[in-house]
Amino acid sequence: MIRPRHSLLGYLPPREAALATEFFGAFALAEYSLKTLGYIRQGREDAQADWSTYARTIQKGFREAAPRQFERAWEALTQHPPRKQVSVAGRLAWKDTPRPAGMSDAAWGLLLVRRIRNNLFHGAKFTLGGSDQFRRDRDLISAALAVLDHAMRLARPVARRTRSNTAA
Repeated sequence: MIRPRHSLLGYLPPREAALATEFFGAFALAEYSLKTLGYIRQGREDAQADWSTYARTIQKGFREAAPRQFERAWEALTQHPPRKQVSVAGRLAWKDTPRPAGMSDAAWGLLLVRRIRNNLFHGAKFTLGGSDQFRRDRDLISAALAVLDHAMRLARPVARRTRSNTAA
């Protein structure tokens, strides 16, 4: 029997708990930043970050002059992307989801970061599967952190343009 605890992080070894905490914090800050910059999905009552529009905004500089850490993370994230957890006949399963044709690097990278966030938040990371799966989860979350960090660094020029446009 699984006994609920107050925190999913209480189930994790210290290294994985620290990584999950760092990722959740970075992701929350990124979503908040996007919304404060005006990247909010339209046609919804709830305020959701508009990752797709942001991806279009940063696409030009997304892979240009990217730091080496980003390039290693990009390779790790895109060569073995996270799978999507689905329900098949009422049972949990995993689905490989290839990159849609025509999707930009920025859009694909941010989609993968969000998928990792969803898997982790909804309990599908660091659960079962042995040490190889833990290593894969740790590698994916570390790569997602590096890609998210790089994508959000590109927000600085966007924020400057946004402030200068509203100040005029």
